[in-house]
Amino acid sequence: MPLSNVFAISIALNTVRAGAQSLGIPLIAADGITTEIPAGEVRAVATTDDLEDLGFANTDPVWLAFESMVGQDDVSNGASPASVYIGSRATPVAQVATYSIPASPTDGDYVATINGVACTFAASGSTQTQVRDGLLAAINASTQAPFVTATSGSGTVIVTSDQAGRPFSATATSPSSSMTLAATTANVGLYDDLDDFADYVRTNALSPIYGVTEVSRLDAAIIEGARWCASANNAFLPQSDDSGIPVQATTTDIASQLRTLGHARTSLAYKSNDTHYLAEAVAGKLLAKVPGTYNPAWQVVSTAADILTQTQATAIAGKRANYCETIGGDTVYFFGRTSSGTFIDLIVARDDLDLAINNSLADLLKSEDIVPLDEPERLGANIEATIRSKAYVVPGTVVVDVPSYAEIPLNDRSNRNVPSITFSAVVRQGINTATVTGSLTL
Repeated sequence: MPLSNVFAISIALNTVRAGAQSLGIPLIAADGITTEIPAGEVRAVATTDDLEDLGFANTDPVWLAFESMVGQDDVSNGASPASVYIGSRATPVAQVATYSIPASPTDGDYVATINGVACTFAASGSTQTQVRDGLLAAINASTQAPFVTATSGSGTVIVTSDQAGRPFSATATSPSSSMTLAATTANVGLYDDLDDFADYVRTNALSPIYGVTEVSRLDAAIIEGARWCASANNAFLPQSDDSGIPVQATTTDIASQLRTLGHARTSLAYKSNDTHYLAEAVAGKLLAKVPGTYNPAWQVVSTAADILTQTQATAIAGKRANYCETIGGDTVYFFGRTSSGTFIDLIVARDDLDLAINNSLADLLKSEDIVPLDEPERLGANIEATIRSKAYVVPGTVVVDVPSYAEIPLNDRSNRNVPSITFSAVVRQGINTATVTGSLTL
């Protein structure tokens, strides 16, 4: 049973809410994997020998991504993951939805709403063909045209995702509700794969997944991975070579899309070459470290650097994506932001604290025959000690407030629940930039 079913813990950090799942093993998701890993399943690997046993060659993207992830620091120092999950994706499938136009249309607005965007044809003495063609044109002229394409059928408008694995929402409204909508083909994408991986891990009592990368680098996978990690309280570190990312004027690139969506758990890396595996290097560099002991910016990673102009670097950072450059002969990563603007280390720290408080309370209640309801301050002391023990909490800033027994409502007493325990603390952060001003006198 998840501890979140017992302890209701909410930790605010730029409106991000994470659940009480343990920080676990990072995952590399890939399609076209060897038959040793059926679709929807994962395998834990610790060495390239393990990969070879699973049928991978040293030129496979999974092999190269794994080497980048575990090759950043000495594993014995706990600075690289000791093991990594390899997840086998199902073949992505493009979603298809079909709008059926009535044979004798009633006058009025026929509206196909795609991803919240209304595409309308106003019928007035119109034939079925005219309504069909008008609605089709409205969809293909809408702001959703980069993501879906409408084609005509016999009295139908067929809407298909332009990217296999990237779903879209669709609704239909019309006079007398005479236009109908059918889900012709269901989407299959990374969101579904990650659900399957998480189910497989739970079913087989394996360590949970924490930290996701994927090697297709496709927009559809990035969007869906970001959506899953937002709902599953995980961290997503994708990579893209989208040429529009370092161009300030471009607003349709994947970084701009993620920024618009505001995913607080997705930290996108721009890399001009997909085979340089920067995202995996960053994941391997950061996820095995103790939260609060590192700053994602200024991390030296073992991968090829990009050569960027100041304008390009500014554009990437402005879209809340990340990049790497050569500084003093080293490849250095900047700045570790998520698409919401929060730094990824703060997200990991928030999740770590959520887990720690859950586990510390559970350990307290399990270790004694009874922790009396009339001594709620013992919970407070336990929580305070847990928070104070974290490297990312500034010493002397922890305040925990616990209601007295008299302040606990009767209903909560009846349910043996201590409500309204609150705390506050200041998070330690790293230095990213500095402004230095001075003068020289002759």
